[in-house]
Amino acid sequence: MAHGRRSYYIGGFNVYFGLKERTWGKYYWLNIQGLCARLTLANQELVEFPYFTSRITGHEPDKRVRGPLLPS
Repeated sequence: MAHGRRSYYIGGFNVYFGLKERTWGKYYWLNIQGLCARLTLANQELVEFPYFTSRITGHEPDKRVRGPLLPS
């Protein structure tokens, strides 16, 4: 059985554009801490869930196309 300390690293760019691509706007206000806590087993400790994102600039418009990495 898995045990120990758990960290979940969240790629905000991919989460946002993945949800947007699938028209799942109701999940834009997803409780990231709550999601991570539910993924953590009872004998595990949630120690961190850093949320990373990046700014989209007008210089590289194809970033919006490359962004989502969620499975179809």
